[in-house]
Amino acid sequence: MPHIDVTNELLLNLRNAQLRHARNLVDAELKEPTKSDDGIDYLKASLALAAYLVDLDYMGDTSRLAYDLNSTQGDSALLDYASDGICEEIYALNPPALADND
Repeated sequence: MPHIDVTNELLLNLRNAQLRHARNLVDAELKEPTKSDDGIDYLKASLALAAYLVDLDYMGDTSRLAYDLNSTQGDSALLDYASDGICEEIYALNPPALADND
């Protein structure tokens, strides 16, 4: 089964990407506060993922991130977060799971 190999470098890259994404959302919120529940929920979920990745990086827990990225059981912790900040980093890896089936 195709999977993404997780290294400390990947974990750091994902953490940094999500922190940048969360920072951009916070900057936008500071300029013009959102009035929608969806906007607030998205901001909170983005900040929560940033915090989760900071924790994983601090603990050096690449095995947990590997499980989260590769799980097919529907129990990945990433399902609880807004993960737009890490999508480009994952896509750049060109993992087999994203390959065309042609």
